[in-house]
Amino acid sequence: MNKNKDRSNTLLLGGLTTTAGLFITKAIGILYVAPFRAMVGAENYVYYAAGYEMYDLILTISLAGLPFAVASIVSKYMAKHDYKTVMLLKKISHGLLGVLGFIGAAAVFLFINNIISTRGVITESQAIIYRNIYLIMSLSIFTVPLLSSYRGFFQGIKDFKSYSISQIVEQVSRVSFLLGFGALAIYIFDSDIIWGVYFALIATAVSAITSIIYLAVFKSGVTNEIQELANQQKSSALEVKILVSELFKFSIPFLISVILGNRLGFTQMFLLPTSLQSFGYDIATTQIYTSLLTNETLKLMSIPVVLSTGFSVAIIPQMSQALVRNDHGEIQRDISLAMESILYIGLPILCAMFFLSEEVYFALFGGSPEIIAMGGKVLKAQIIVGVLNNLMQVVNSLMMALGLRRKGIMILLIAFILNFALFPIFVTKFGWIGSSITMFLTTALVLFYSLYVVKVRFEISYKFTRRKILFMIVGLVAMTLVYYTLSILGLQVISLGRIKGLFTLAIYGGLMLVVYGIVTNILYLPQSILNVDFKEIIKKVMKK
Repeated sequence: MNKNKDRSNTLLLGGLTTTAGLFITKAIGILYVAPFRAMVGAENYVYYAAGYEMYDLILTISLAGLPFAVASIVSKYMAKHDYKTVMLLKKISHGLLGVLGFIGAAAVFLFINNIISTRGVITESQAIIYRNIYLIMSLSIFTVPLLSSYRGFFQGIKDFKSYSISQIVEQVSRVSFLLGFGALAIYIFDSDIIWGVYFALIATAVSAITSIIYLAVFKSGVTNEIQELANQQKSSALEVKILVSELFKFSIPFLISVILGNRLGFTQMFLLPTSLQSFGYDIATTQIYTSLLTNETLKLMSIPVVLSTGFSVAIIPQMSQALVRNDHGEIQRDISLAMESILYIGLPILCAMFFLSEEVYFALFGGSPEIIAMGGKVLKAQIIVGVLNNLMQVVNSLMMALGLRRKGIMILLIAFILNFALFPIFVTKFGWIGSSITMFLTTALVLFYSLYVVKVRFEISYKFTRRKILFMIVGLVAMTLVYYTLSILGLQVISLGRIKGLFTLAIYGGLMLVVYGIVTNILYLPQSILNVDFKEIIKKVMKK
């Protein structure tokens, strides 16, 4: 019983540790946007967003599968105490992901004209800028996969602290480089403003190298400990060809699932600008909505979604070891725990962001009243989809880790095809909101089918989870009442300006979250999900 509890605590601790690192990383990634936009201007920031759109898409293809396969298989052989095989896997993963990074970068060079053509109607000078930013991003596409091989190894040995810190190191070095060298080029050397964008894109490769140095040099003690255990091991490591075969056997389905799961990224890159123009938007409006949908609001949405990402990272080695032990009881408990934790922490954040969408966009990005209104509406739509996306990542990881890959890929393929078919229809008919409608419908299809498959395969009952969700909704209703009460009292945000507005925004968000915590604590939710009693914590703090 204690072992089961310890394993559940390991998942919870690992998920929350990884989430904390991701949260800090995403927060830094949002906070730098305002000064960076002020430095390069909104018209040049569009190019920056386009560079990352292509980068995310190609990197998804070149990375998907192998880092997760490395984590899963490393975890498997750690459970078997086969440390020689673990260290051999580390070397193999570096080589394979290095090759994939090279292939991804080469693909940019080979198909750059095709990539540029997806931008819709643009001028010749704009085409030259797009060419430059795509070529610059190929440097990152080459270096980041190697970083992911290191992270996959640390994920597999369940060193989530080093995993998380490496993300913070990467983001801090990236933001420092892009703001520092961008300002140097524009304000000191009086270069064209577009050079600020170029340096910002170069920063991604620089930060990846920095994070690799952190894991390879400063965390070498962790790998040295495993190497010492490997030196004491009498049995030999498995053959390289067996391990490579096992990696690809696991990673290819995961690769396919991640590519298919990134259906919105594909459709937005290939169809969004042209579909928006077909609706009737001019070039300038099309660029604004493209930037909002593919960059700014996604950055904001990445804050609550990190919880799902964190648990996805933690649950893969956890499920892999549970399968080695054939412990269905642990699998049942951990699946429920992961979903309940994600919903309990994520829903109030999404709720607060929904009601304060314009205020949040204004505080972090600024802009004209028209841009703020546009950003607020797009963010609201993204949040509605985000409620499902917050669960989707961890459910997709579960399908892959628990041997349900064929069914997972099948439903993702159906959703991928539907997304490409419905996207231009909905966007051409309804405008930008058609993108969110399409994503909501296809995500709901994948999520509920996957939950059903997991339920049948492992005989999981969602009865108690559904009851806890009802209690969470009670807490969300209390948050809503707080929001409308403060609004009626006349508490303003936007009219006060960005600095003062941050304080009133914090009052809104803080009070709403406090009330949610109080109400759900009375309903015994944090105690049953997170093993935390807010009332007891407050008593301990008061005594000190």
